[in-house]
Amino acid sequence: VGSARRAELLGLLEDMGARSFAPVQEAMVEPKFDDVDEAETRDRYMKSISQFPTYMRALDARTNGQIPAGAYFTYVLHTRRVNKVNGTNKRLSYSVLVVVGNGKGSAGLGMGKDLTPNAALMKATHAARKSLIHIDRFEERTIFHDFESKYRGTKAVVVMRRPFSGTCVNWLAWKIFSAFGISDVSCSVYGAMNNINQAHAIVNGLIRMVTPQQLATDRGKRVLDIVSRGNRIDFPSSDNAIPPWAPQRRAEFADGPRDFSR
Repeated sequence: VGSARRAELLGLLEDMGARSFAPVQEAMVEPKFDDVDEAETRDRYMKSISQFPTYMRALDARTNGQIPAGAYFTYVLHTRRVNKVNGTNKRLSYSVLVVVGNGKGSAGLGMGKDLTPNAALMKATHAARKSLIHIDRFEERTIFHDFESKYRGTKAVVVMRRPFSGTCVNWLAWKIFSAFGISDVSCSVYGAMNNINQAHAIVNGLIRMVTPQQLATDRGKRVLDIVSRGNRIDFPSSDNAIPPWAPQRRAEFADGPRDFSR
């Protein structure tokens, strides 16, 4: 660029100013929110799922059949108030822990925090819905095996019981097992008795529970090969009764069922 052209550009820059070359920033418009719509949305959301804050109300609802089959419901596991001091002011907030389930193997934990109890409960319910998990149940009623699970300073030991013997657990574990649809178990908790730790310890143990089908798939075998001899099914001698997926075992059952109890 020549000296004459350079002087012309410098003069033009002085006349226009540096702000003319700055990027244009769009003004931020705050979205308008209607309080009436917020209240209606919150009420509609809270009414779409049954909520039972106490153990006795939840037990009565299960006994009287108030919970429809397959419908999701909420159990409140833990609530607390938190006071945060800022100088001379105190800010009060609420924290809620809930479990949402349908009683058919699907459930999830969720925690919500807000300045009001209803808002905290709504946030916790929404978080629990987003974290739903599904577990397989033995005979659609109980767990497949005993397990131990630890979360921080809490240890939970869950043991199977004989059929139709009921559930021998505390009120918090009963709500979690009821949300998953699990019965005929007993649960013992050791260490820290914090409700939040207990809930996470039990759910973590249920997630890590291994079914016979999963174990057989990991080992590359059939379920019949990994089941203990005392629990195997004795097939009859008829060829029609032998399952088609076991043709290599037809010769073993040709002379009648085998006794695996020895």
